Amino acid sequence: MELAAHVSCVCTHWNCISLDNCIWKFHSLTIWGYWKHTQEQKEKKEVSWYQFFKANCAKSNLAYLILGSEGGGATDDRLSDVQQKLKSEGLVNVDICNVRTTTPTFEQLKKYNGIMFFSYHGFDQTSIGNMLADYVDAGGGVVFCAYANCGRGNRLGGKWAAQKYDPLTLGTTSRSPNLTLGTRTRPKHPVLDGITEFHGGEQSSHGDGIPHDDAIPIAEWSNGRVLAVELSSTNTRAGLIVGLNMYPPSSDAATGGWNAKTGGGRLMANSLYYVGRGISSTCSDK
Repeated sequence: MELAAHVSCVCTHWNCISLDNCIWKFHSLTIWGYWKHTQEQKEKKEVSWYQFFKANCAKSNLAYLILGSEGGGATDDRLSDVQQKLKSEGLVNVDICNVRTTTPTFEQLKKYNGIMFFSYHGFDQTSIGNMLADYVDAGGGVVFCAYANCGRGNRLGGKWAAQKYDPLTLGTTSRSPNLTLGTRTRPKHPVLDGITEFHGGEQSSHGDGIPHDDAIPIAEWSNGRVLAVELSSTNTRAGLIVGLNMYPPSSDAATGGWNAKTGGGRLMANSLYYVGRGISSTCSDK
């Protein structure tokens, strides 16, 4: 792989040789296995083997953390479900932490490129809110999900709330049966890459908050409410924040969760990968 990278710099002819499909197909299948799944993933993305390798290699070099507030016992399966869905989409290094029982330190958070946060039960709202805000200030990316944007006992407090790190205004919880992906406000945004279908399930849980003035909507639910929204970096807030107005566990683990046969896993993985790289979208389609 390093040889191919160096060869590509020699001249135009060698650069063309270094991009040969057979080379990158071999490397892809060697690393990720001679699986039918690998070939299907490549075909689904409709890219060359070089592009496939480059994207997945980058994903495998980043580390992610799922911070969730679940009740313990069987509900811990919900954290594992989200972890499995992300790994199936190419995010190899994904850890989980239940903040209802364990409060991580800021030093522990700093080793991750991106963090997903969601809550179903109460937790230390102030300390977690302060740490996640500091994490973003230091350049880390956060994907912020329900019910942290709508459940009164599940909201982040401290610096996160006081300085409005949430892309959405606080709202109340809504459960509207069988919502789907609605109008795509920014169809070429990386968060929506490869998303052809998304079904919210029997509950389609989300909040009724609206984007803050400095937030950029990405996609809507079929009822017109925001599904995905972005808060870009600033001089003081170095990292990116994406709000996913959905509850992350799928129907495989939570009654009424988003339909596991649709693109919720891809939506979450795209969002984490996007904020984890720390690169704002340059899409002009709005």
